[in-house]
Amino acid sequence: MNEAEQALSEARASAAEGWKTPAERARGLGARGARLPTGLATLDRATRGGPMTGRVLVVGGAPGAGKTALLVQLAHGYAGQGHPVAVLAADEEADGLLIRWGQQGGLSREALEAGDEEARSVLGARVETLPFLLVDAEEDDATVEDVAEELARRAAGRPAVLFVDSLQSARARSTGPDMMTPRERIDRVMRTLRALAQRNRLLVVATSEVSRGSYAGGSWQVNDLAAFKESGGIEYGASMALVMRCSSHEANLFEVGMPKNRLGPRLGFWLSLDPERATFHEVDAPERSRQDATGAPPLPPRERVLAALAGGRTFPNRNALVAGAGGGNRQRMLGAIAALVDEGVIEETPGCVRLAPSGFEPVPVPGSPYRGGNREP
Repeated sequence: MNEAEQALSEARASAAEGWKTPAERARGLGARGARLPTGLATLDRATRGGPMTGRVLVVGGAPGAGKTALLVQLAHGYAGQGHPVAVLAADEEADGLLIRWGQQGGLSREALEAGDEEARSVLGARVETLPFLLVDAEEDDATVEDVAEELARRAAGRPAVLFVDSLQSARARSTGPDMMTPRERIDRVMRTLRALAQRNRLLVVATSEVSRGSYAGGSWQVNDLAAFKESGGIEYGASMALVMRCSSHEANLFEVGMPKNRLGPRLGFWLSLDPERATFHEVDAPERSRQDATGAPPLPPRERVLAALAGGRTFPNRNALVAGAGGGNRQRMLGAIAALVDEGVIEETPGCVRLAPSGFEPVPVPGSPYRGGNREP
């Protein structure tokens, strides 16, 4: 053995001396994090009492699938329980998230968007008394490390929760100004969040877009875990992964898949959205979803588009509407949207696709919440 080989061997032996033995690991098991109940029965049951600090939970979905609304609801609930909370708004601006927060407290979205003095005053007084930090990534030039460190300082050892919206938009110090692919950026942010969760004993909840293949022109049968394949860092770094999808049959109804769960069993569930209060409530699986599971044909594209737009929902463009209606055959879905625009049932303006504000009355039919409509002559 030459000198170089001898030095390498000694270095390896020295490193091995510092490794933990199985017995040492066994004696150190348990008591590594606090469980924080979410108030959503199935999610708490799947995590055996609530997600744990020191872990990362990722909520994925297509645009308009309810990811940010769920994130704000969880943040609102944890802060109300007295847990220090920080929200990094890197996708939707911080003001938009704060309006959702106000809605969940019963304030009018219209009043907050219009800058109503009374509504602003009430919301300001409420958040002032909560252990709540809201940071706009662009406006405040903040990284995930900046926010996590400030949250840990304020928590002073108490269980705390960091929310990041979203993995695609947030920055870590390691992402820097150098050129890298979107996948490399997401992987670095995800590795950083995992390290921050463990080092500071934080529960981290982050939203993530899913790969286009999982919804654009795709099927509801696409493997949910494969939806994160654009970044292996998400799949491997998260202790729990949820995937949200809009129901293709009923407005304000969302299916939540749980493709990964290191904290317990994988349990899917359904959420109903109260649009006035921007709040989800867990509900039983709709009858239509059970029929679909037995092989019943899905609703036609026209009905799925109208169901997605019901209740005043809007989408930034036709592609987002296709995703919000559950995907499917892309050409057929876009064709149905184009026909509805031509008929005047759907109004399309820059940055907004919605039902026409007047002259449309949904006509219910058996087995479908919506089918077509008519305009007054």
